[in-house]
Amino acid sequence: MIIYLNFQAWADVKLTSPQMERETLYKLSLRHLNLQPVSSSGSRNPFVEHAVQYAIAAAHATLGKDKKVTLQKILLHGLDITILGCNEFYSYRNQIEARGLPLTPESLASLPPFASITFNAEELTGENR
Repeated sequence: MIIYLNFQAWADVKLTSPQMERETLYKLSLRHLNLQPVSSSGSRNPFVEHAVQYAIAAAHATLGKDKKVTLQKILLHGLDITILGCNEFYSYRNQIEARGLPLTPESLASLPPFASITFNAEELTGENR
């Protein structure tokens, strides 16, 4: 049996970052395996966008024909991706200083895991570029 999928199809992708209070919606082209932003509650994250695109492209490139059809069927159901970064990945200087703690690894470890991220005012307005 041969199954042909519509490679003009698009899949929904929702990318959520609870730490940054962001949710971005995309359409994934199943023909070109690229993401197109649809709407966003915050700014886009090219690093994560590329990671998602490359992961899907790598899976597609390494699978045999039958598995590619399965991958396409799975992707048609859409993707709901939540990203979390460990506290060591992001800068929590503002939170640590607000608590009156020294800038040490121990102070960082005292924050709850996957703590929300606050930004400096300049970063939010783009003045620190």
